[in-house]
Amino acid sequence: MRTPSPPLSPSPPPIAPSIPVSSPDPAITASALSSSPARYPVVPADFLIHPYPVLAAALILFNNLYLKRHHPGFLSGKLSDIGICFLLPLILVALSEWATWLYCRCLGRLWTPTRSRLHLFACLVSALYFSALQLSDVWAAWHILFVQTLLPRIRAGVTPDPTDLFALVMIPLAWRFLAAFRTS
Repeated sequence: MRTPSPPLSPSPPPIAPSIPVSSPDPAITASALSSSPARYPVVPADFLIHPYPVLAAALILFNNLYLKRHHPGFLSGKLSDIGICFLLPLILVALSEWATWLYCRCLGRLWTPTRSRLHLFACLVSALYFSALQLSDVWAAWHILFVQTLLPRIRAGVTPDPTDLFALVMIPLAWRFLAAFRTS
């Protein structure tokens, strides 16, 4: 009688050993750690690579580096304000997310994205800052000093103009963008 021959190759070993999921915070369970990536993004401030913020940044750069130099006028004076009013709240939220991510990382905790209250706070701070910049010569001088201290090679200039306040309509759009991005 013939005995069955062994298989030609043994069964493949498991690709990765089973590693138990543990967390420094006992309140965080394995099910919370395995949530969908849309709920817990890998990178803080990931909304900045969305086309809308990128277009706002491109608008500011194109306006400041080309239009204001070669075609000064009413339009070139307003385009940067539109881009800034959309981008400033996003930058404030991004700075907050990176700071909280670093804090959580140092403490070994799970980082979660910012909430809508912070988004609203960033929009209010942006609106107040931009309004003060357009209405106060003292605030504009302080802003120029602040920018030149942070970026000494950049020649900063601000012309306070109350008609630029129309660009504040972009701040609620930034708030809606942040809310829609975090719920998608």
